[in-house]
Amino acid sequence: MRFIIQALCLVSAYCWGSYAALPVADFPEGLVRPPTQDELDEPGRIDYSREIVRPLSSAEIDQVVQLTSLDQQMVSQLQTYGQHSIEHEKLADMRINADVRAFCVVQGIPLPQAAPTQSVVPPEKPVDPATTMVVSCDKGVYFDSHQGLLVYIGNVRLRDPRLDLDCDNQLKVYLKEDTSPAPKEKEKKPKDPNAPVTPADNMKTNFDGLRKVTAEGNVVLNRKDDKGKSYQARAQRLTYDAITGEILLTGGRPWLQDEKNIVRCLTDEGYIRVDDKGRVYVHGRTSTMMRDIQNQSSALRKSNQKSNRSTSSTGR
Repeated sequence: MRFIIQALCLVSAYCWGSYAALPVADFPEGLVRPPTQDELDEPGRIDYSREIVRPLSSAEIDQVVQLTSLDQQMVSQLQTYGQHSIEHEKLADMRINADVRAFCVVQGIPLPQAAPTQSVVPPEKPVDPATTMVVSCDKGVYFDSHQGLLVYIGNVRLRDPRLDLDCDNQLKVYLKEDTSPAPKEKEKKPKDPNAPVTPADNMKTNFDGLRKVTAEGNVVLNRKDDKGKSYQARAQRLTYDAITGEILLTGGRPWLQDEKNIVRCLTDEGYIRVDDKGRVYVHGRTSTMMRDIQNQSSALRKSNQKSNRSTSSTGR
C-alpha cells in the first residue's frame, strides 16, 4: 500500500502544480520517461501477413470443394466391398469358434467365456489451473515462427493464474528465443533435394517463455499480487515487458485502481507506467480518489513507526 500512496501523492503534486518543489532525483528515470513512438504504436500495429489473414475467395472455396469431394460411384463401390469383407470375416470367425468349442467338448476343457466389451477411453491429462494459461478469441490466431509472434484477433480473453486480460481488437504475444545450446542430435540422413517442401521444414521451435505482450482495443486488466491484493486497470493499449516486468497503459484516458484507491488520466495524452518494483507514474492531468483515507494514513503511520523501530534496534 505504501507505494500506492506514494504514487498518488506524486500524482497530486502534478495536479496542484507543485512538481518543481519535488526533488527530481527521487524519480527513477526509467519510470518517468515518456513512451516512445514505437511503444505507442506497437499494440495496434498489424504485424501479420494480409496474404494469410484474410477470408477465402469464392474461387478458392470452389477449388477446395472440388479437390476434397469424392466420386459417389467409387464411394458406393467401396462401401459394398467393405460390407462383403465384414460378412466374410464374421463367417470365418463363426467357423473357428465352432471348431474351438468342439475341441473343448472332446477334450473336457471348460468353454472360454467371452469377455464383456468395454470402450477404451484415453485418460485425460489433468489441468492445473495454478500453472495453466488459456487464451481465446473470435476471429482467429496468427503465428509467425520466425518472429516468435502469436496474434490473437477479435474479442480476446486471456486467463492466467497471474492476471486476467480482455481486449477488443488484438493481443500479441512475443516469444523469447531459447539461446541455450541445443542437445546433440543423431546424425540425420541428407534430405532428398526432390522431396516436397513442408511447413515444418522452415518452422522455428526454439522458443522459451515470454518476451513481451501487447493488447489493443478497450483493454481491461485484472491482477492479484503475491499477497492476494487485487487491482484493475483499463486503457486503449497495454504493453507488458516480461523481461523488465514493466506495464505501460496508454490511450483512452487510462486508469488504475486497487482495493481502496483509483487514479485516472484526464487527457488522451496521459499514460500510466508501472515498473517491476510496483512503483507507479501517472503523466498529465490526473484525478485521484482515496477511499477510507483516515484508516490508510493510520496504517501507513504504524508501518513507518514499525520500520523506524526496526532500524533503531538494528543500529544498536
